[in-house]
Amino acid sequence: MWKASFAIVLRTDDIEVLKAIRNTLGCGKVDVTSDQARFHVEDLGKLTNTIIPFFDKYPLRAKKKSDFLLWKEAVEILYLHRQMGIGRKKGSVKWAPEDLRRLLQIYEQMRTFKSRRSRSKHVSVAQDRRWTDAIADGAPKRVRGLDLHGNSPAS
Repeated sequence: MWKASFAIVLRTDDIEVLKAIRNTLGCGKVDVTSDQARFHVEDLGKLTNTIIPFFDKYPLRAKKKSDFLLWKEAVEILYLHRQMGIGRKKGSVKWAPEDLRRLLQIYEQMRTFKSRRSRSKHVSVAQDRRWTDAIADGAPKRVRGLDLHGNSPAS
């Protein structure tokens, strides 16, 4: 299953900034670990109807702008696919091959914006046969369990 999320990670002493962002946007969660605080939104509806319009109104700059535009396109594809499936049996709405192909392209393009440290945690979908086989034969169920970040399913 494809997933998308939006996150801002800061040092723990900046947690009030993340809480202010959460309050301004009216969505998301703030989590804290020993060395970082993280604001994140994972709900596809909130991403589509709150996060994207906010950054359309207040655009990012430089590399983050390019990353955002790719991410936005992926979220829109995911949201439209979910909307087509509302009220239907889970898995009954098949992915259009061109949408799967575009999501894979976006994934690979977004990898160039990740830091080396972050990139090493992700699997290259081009090297994972489940992705390429699914595109080739139009069988998206074969990629179930992998998300937009290329993480393998938990065993």
